[in-house]
Amino acid sequence: MTTKKRLGKIQLKIEGFNQTRLLNNLISNRVDFFNLKKSNSKTMTLWLFRRDAKKAFAIFNDLCYNYYIVADELTQAVFSWGKKRIGALIGTICFVTVLIFSNCFVWRVEIHGLNIVPLNSVQNILKQNHTKQGMLSKSVDRQSIKTNILQLDNVVDVTINMRGTTLVVTVFENFATTPTEPGSKHAILSLYDAVITRVVATEGTAVVVPGDKVFAGEQLITPFVYDTQGNVLKEVEPQGTVYGTVTFSDSKFFTLNEQVLKRTGKSKVYNSIDIFGVKLRRQHKPYSFFELQSVEQYLLGHSFVPIKVITDTYYELNTTQVESTLEDKTAQLLDELRNMLILKTGSNNPTVTTLHDVKQVVGGYRIDVFVTAEMRLN
Repeated sequence: MTTKKRLGKIQLKIEGFNQTRLLNNLISNRVDFFNLKKSNSKTMTLWLFRRDAKKAFAIFNDLCYNYYIVADELTQAVFSWGKKRIGALIGTICFVTVLIFSNCFVWRVEIHGLNIVPLNSVQNILKQNHTKQGMLSKSVDRQSIKTNILQLDNVVDVTINMRGTTLVVTVFENFATTPTEPGSKHAILSLYDAVITRVVATEGTAVVVPGDKVFAGEQLITPFVYDTQGNVLKEVEPQGTVYGTVTFSDSKFFTLNEQVLKRTGKSKVYNSIDIFGVKLRRQHKPYSFFELQSVEQYLLGHSFVPIKVITDTYYELNTTQVESTLEDKTAQLLDELRNMLILKTGSNNPTVTTLHDVKQVVGGYRIDVFVTAEMRLN
């Protein structure tokens, strides 16, 4: 059986006759065990991985064997770790206690959304409702504050929320009362460099026709209506849709001989504690190149004190030389770049076409990929 060291092993003492029968049952049910020691014909001890414990216990009960947990590596690791860092743990618990207690009070007041309504009007309402720093958050009369602010001119809604220790008052104003100045309407502009394919202008005047080339930022539909002599008759809010073919491109340098990182088979495991989101851990870099895998497990379940054990496994990586043919490498990069560019056009766009070009350059090759599609420009 494997003897690989992992966090989460338990040692069991098992009592019962015909131990060979029991061991064969564990093997046939793929339960890994190791460090087997027989005290006598009726008693033995062995180690199991925690993940196999439930399956093993079911086998013991089914075959009428008595068993006891005599050692728990997870618990030992946690308390050994905590014993060395008792000062940090006590400090953290005190800090968290103060933090929880402080969250019961208002230590800051923020007011957002004011453009028309005077700030001092809202501040006076808060003062009249005895809202101030240092008060209990549950004592804030939110309904009374909201009712008084809604009575102000140009206010359509109010939200009052606690964000940590900050009371946030957000006022929504009625912008319809703000008059629109002449010449304030804006033309519809192109978002991309493109060749126009379709134009539908329902309000305003289109200044492009199919076949025209435009650059990003150029006008497509103006906010003016003209007579036959080109004089402005009126100003409107421009509306319409303009389509055009847009080309996206990308390139990448590559060689046929590459260095890639692969696992060597070596690994190291480090354990740490997380209390209330505060991580008590040391930074480890056991190898020059490594892949990190983290597993979190609640020590006491989702209780009032959420303590998590974090297991970080570092896998050593080593550089390996990989050779590819020009055709294989081109196909791989073409697929990667094409998929990335298609996302810019919309993944379900039926008009997508792709072109590519591969050139030999100093030190290797360069692939250029071009993706063209008809898109809405505004």
